Amino acid sequence: MLKVGIIGANGQAGALIAKAATVRNMAVTAIVRHPVEGDTTYPVIQKDLFALTQADIIDFDVLVCATAFWTEVEKFETSMTHLIDILQGTSVHLMVVGGAGSLYMDESRTTRLKDTKDFEPDYKPVADAMTKGLEKLKASTDVVWTYVSPAADFTPMGGLTSHYVINGDVFTTNEDGKSFLSYADYAQAFVTIMTDKKYLNRQISVHHVENITCL
Repeated sequence: MLKVGIIGANGQAGALIAKAATVRNMAVTAIVRHPVEGDTTYPVIQKDLFALTQADIIDFDVLVCATAFWTEVEKFETSMTHLIDILQGTSVHLMVVGGAGSLYMDESRTTRLKDTKDFEPDYKPVADAMTKGLEKLKASTDVVWTYVSPAADFTPMGGLTSHYVINGDVFTTNEDGKSFLSYADYAQAFVTIMTDKKYLNRQISVHHVENITCL
C-alpha cells in the first residue's frame, strides 16, 4: 500500500487527488495549513509547507505538492527549493501539480507555451514562476520527482470521463485542436502516474481526448 502525503489536500486539485488515491486503497495523509473541512477518512498534518522537515515526510512513498500561490507567485519557486532540500537523499517520490505554460511547443524545445503570442498575459507571472520551480527540479540531484502539467484549459467542469492521454513535455491538443482537462480526470491520471516508474524525473502532461480510456 502506497503511503501518500498531499500538501494542499484541501484545494480543488489536491482534494480530488486525495479522493482518487483513497479509492485505489492508498494510505493518504493531508498536509494543510488550515483544518480540512468536513469529515475525512485520512489523518491530517496541519503545517505550512515551508515548516516541513525531512522527519515529517520521510515515511511517505509519495509526497504530492498541490499548492497554489496565486497572490505570492514567487513561492512556486521557493517552495520547490525547500522541498528539494528536505527530500535530498531520500526515496520519497515528489509529485508536483504543475502548469501548462511550461510545456514546449514542439520537439525542438525552444519555445514554451507561456512565451507564445496568444498566451493570456494575466497568467504569465504565474507561468513564469511555476517554470522556475520546474527548472529547480530539473537541476536537482538525488531527488525523485515528477512534474504533471494539465491541459491549457484546466477546469473543475466536465467531471470524471476517464478520456485522457498522458504525454511528455510537448504541448498537445485533442482531435478538435483544443487543450482541455477536468480536475477529476487530472486527479485520476495523477494517481495512475504515481504507480508507474517510467514517469520518474521528468515533466509530463495530461489532456482530454474523446473515446479513449487510459487507466
